[in-house]
Amino acid sequence: MAVLGVGKLVFIDGIMHKMAFVNILQNNLKESADKLGLGSNFIFQQDNDPKHTAFVVKEWLLYHCRNQLNTPPQFPDLNVIENLWPHLERAVQKHPITSKEQLKSVLQEEWPNIAPETTRHLVESMPRRLEAVISAKGCVSTLLSSIWNSDVLGFAILALESEAWLQERRTNSSAGGVGYGGDL
Repeated sequence: MAVLGVGKLVFIDGIMHKMAFVNILQNNLKESADKLGLGSNFIFQQDNDPKHTAFVVKEWLLYHCRNQLNTPPQFPDLNVIENLWPHLERAVQKHPITSKEQLKSVLQEEWPNIAPETTRHLVESMPRRLEAVISAKGCVSTLLSSIWNSDVLGFAILALESEAWLQERRTNSSAGGVGYGGDL
């Protein structure tokens, strides 16, 4: 994700681990950066999840990604893409989905429709987010809570990994609910 829009949408089938993450980076990071007109002029950001901080990942990034936003352990997750998932979820909710394949298809259809104004706003919020963390000395503050929602889950990943999600959606839809159960 960048000021100009979103990069490639990558589906994860199975459990994500450090080597799967390196594979995703190898096959998608440069292509996404090029698609967004960034070349190698971007700051790569990720959270401190163990698969992201594994030695093999750090080594790959050292040689392939010159600008990284490094954060200390236990640092609040400021990754702006977390705030993008609700936009995608709202778009997906407009479609009748009855299978995992259909969900993938709808995600692929809706992902490129995310407005560049949305991603620009999120990316341009980073200085405020960082200033809020610095002001709060690393603690989540009231200001942070207003500009950042740490409870937003990676909708696409969560939905695709959970067959139970699909069954719950069917149940809620037939009962007249919004069609999404749980904390999504």
